[in-house]
Formats: sequence, C-alpha cells, structure tokens
Amino acid sequence: MLIGIGVNVNNSIPPKIRDLAVSLKELLGREVDRMSLLTDIRGNIYRYLHNPFSAIERRRQRDYLKNKRVSIRLREKKIEGIARGIDDEGFLLLETERGLERIVYALKVEEVVE
Repeated sequence: MLIGIGVNVNNSIPPKIRDLAVSLKELLGREVDRMSLLTDIRGNIYRYLHNPFSAIERRRQRDYLKNKRVSIRLREKKIEGIARGIDDEGFLLLETERGLERIVYALKVEEVVE
C-alpha cells in the first residue's frame, strides 16, 4: 500500500486558492527545514500505526473547536453546527438541527464568531 500526503512547506500560495490553502512558512513566519519535518511526520505516522487510539486521544485533548459553533465547507455546500469532538476513527462529530452527523470530508472548518 502506498499513501501520499501533500504539505505546503516553504512555497507561496497563489492568490486564487488562499482561502483553501496555507504554507507552514506563512503560518510560522519562517522557513521550515523539510528533512526535519519529514522525520517528524514519519515518526508520528509510525507512533500512530502502533497505537492509533493514543493519537486520537491526543487530538481530543487539543480539540480547540469542541463545543463551538463551526461552519464546514463541503464540495457543494456549507453547513453549520456545534462541533462535538471526534469519533474513534478521527472524524468530526457535528451537531446540526438534523442531529449528530459524522463529517468524513470537509474542505474547510472554521469557528463561527458571532
């Protein structure tokens, strides 16, 4: 099995997709050493594969959006609700007027500031 990911590290993001993407350099305000990043990613994947529930628990502890109103952009639509955390597979649980929904894929998740 081959799995691939894409990470914008030190590149500039074209203006037409700035609302969908960001680079680590832009977030951190400095260049990022790609080899160190690759080593960190590899280590985290290795730890996750050997103890997936530990990784999900760490994500739950750092879940900034839990119990906050969020807007989620899907391909064709946008939905709002209250983020209720993540399930055992790492997917977002969103409470909407239709009930609790499991969000498997989203282009963008943002806190709704009222």
